[in-house]
Amino acid sequence: MYQEINSSVFSLPKALLKLGNYSRGESDDLIQQGKVTVNQKVVKETNTRVNLITDVIKVDGHTVEHKDKVYIMLNKPSGVITTASDDIRRETVYDYLKDDRMPWVVPVGKLDKASEGLIFLTNDYKWAEKLAAAEPKLEKTYHMKINLVPDEEMIEKMKTGVKTDSGEVISFKEVKINKAADKFSWVEFVIIEGKDKQIRRLLSALNLNAFRLIKAAIGPVRIGELQKGRYRRLNEVEMEALKDLISS
Repeated sequence: MYQEINSSVFSLPKALLKLGNYSRGESDDLIQQGKVTVNQKVVKETNTRVNLITDVIKVDGHTVEHKDKVYIMLNKPSGVITTASDDIRRETVYDYLKDDRMPWVVPVGKLDKASEGLIFLTNDYKWAEKLAAAEPKLEKTYHMKINLVPDEEMIEKMKTGVKTDSGEVISFKEVKINKAADKFSWVEFVIIEGKDKQIRRLLSALNLNAFRLIKAAIGPVRIGELQKGRYRRLNEVEMEALKDLISS
């Protein structure tokens, strides 16, 4: 039996609704008529729970797939994880997508728990795969609040490369100070590669502490005025810009 902490798990009627093919009433009728199978077994109980990631749902022998494709940007708060479920009940991105009309979507790319900012979600898995494949050549823009104001020498090190404890050399493509105070600064930088915890390893090598780390843009798509914890659909201009990058 599935637990409620798994955000990819729904009752069978709600799963059919999430997939965008049937209304709640139509789903109930199809299930009760024995026309719905889950993993090749007929299911007639409407309270049956299914997992949209792992279970295969069919109606009249045909696999139910997403009818309408959606492409979403979310401003992920710090402390929120991007997985569909969590054994210790931490907040996930799905806690910010609580809308019965929202189809089931998956995150594209990574954004660690401590970081915040822009992340894409979609139910178009082919698009997600293409975007993930293009990720190594996509510029990602970050804003970070650190515990000092870097001088020109430190900025140059960030650009030319810093050797970490493991011997790996990590660098940022562009670095500039957006705001400076006595004991902290806001720094904007651009990276292309998306290695695991790449940014935090570079900061550690420079003995810097990041109070906040915000992903502000992925390629040409910027988070703009989207408030923390809110989401919206990508517009046509943003989709076309990403399409050009994916196909190039």
